[in-house]
Amino acid sequence: MKNQKERLESKDLRIYQILNARSKLSDEDLAYLSYLETGFIREKKFDEWTSKLSDNWLFLNDLLFECYRSEFQIDSIGINGETIYLFEVKILKKIINYIEGDRWYKPPKTEIKNPYEQLKRTESMLRKLLNEHKLHFKIKPHLVFVNSEFFYTMPP
Repeated sequence: MKNQKERLESKDLRIYQILNARSKLSDEDLAYLSYLETGFIREKKFDEWTSKLSDNWLFLNDLLFECYRSEFQIDSIGINGETIYLFEVKILKKIINYIEGDRWYKPPKTEIKNPYEQLKRTESMLRKLLNEHKLHFKIKPHLVFVNSEFFYTMPP
């Protein structure tokens, strides 16, 4: 597999690391820093998995595009032939209690952002961008959970 764009630490992660080294962060800021660091580590894990694919693949990570005056970010894309595999990498912690329609909940009954909504928006924006440049690829979107402790439980 050829990785043409390596994953870099986000701007927010770099800023919070610098602030943490220079001053005492609040508990809330420390929790956010931990979230950012964990996310970066998990995304690198995804990169490690995809690096084992054959040389027929081309991977690009951490992409930021603008289309019709709207920005959208892509965690990773894998290109193989005439197909773009769109990967939204998620680092959800431990348990999703249940999914009700398009709503996701974690214990005890706290609604969280639906990751499929983000994936659908990204797919739509990528399709528009490709059409704008007269590029014809099939797009196959995938939601990837990289936390080995993550699992889904059925509601009681």
